[in-house]
Amino acid sequence: LGLYDAVSTARWSIDTASYKLNIKSNYSGSFVDKVTIDANTGNVGIGTTTPAGLLTIRSNVSPTGYALAVSSQNAITGNLFNVLGNGNVGIGTTGPGSRFEVVGGSSTFRGSDSNSAIAGFADAGGNYRMVISTTGNVGIGTTGPGAKLEILTTASADPVFKMGSAGASDYQSLQIYNGSGDT
Repeated sequence: LGLYDAVSTARWSIDTASYKLNIKSNYSGSFVDKVTIDANTGNVGIGTTTPAGLLTIRSNVSPTGYALAVSSQNAITGNLFNVLGNGNVGIGTTGPGSRFEVVGGSSTFRGSDSNSAIAGFADAGGNYRMVISTTGNVGIGTTGPGAKLEILTTASADPVFKMGSAGASDYQSLQIYNGSGDT
């Protein structure tokens, strides 16, 4: 079955071969497979004639191009979910900079494939505020914690660690400061 444009050029073709339904397009002078439905397995392939799973999407996009994008017709702008050609996955971002990145409001969670961190939380400017390293160390204020818990601050007057009782009017607490602050 062929579908033609206004000047009688075949632009779409639907055929069956090897128990598969193939939908092809012709925009560059030759037909290219776009969608395949395998009658034996029920698998659907987009960009492949050999779908390996229920839905297989294969794309030859650049590493930063969209291999898969899910968007909404509602007032939400941009895509809701993206998989880039390099394998990075983003929710709430169109350009995930790590294997898994979730952006919402003023905070970001990033799963990392770097050697120093497996996950991190960043502010809207992309500055990491907390990381979990590949060794299981947790860093707050540092991206390379050297202990099970490492907390750094740049302001000596701010507490590095503060613990107290909720609801206490005089806020009796344990406070540890960096530098020459109160102890």
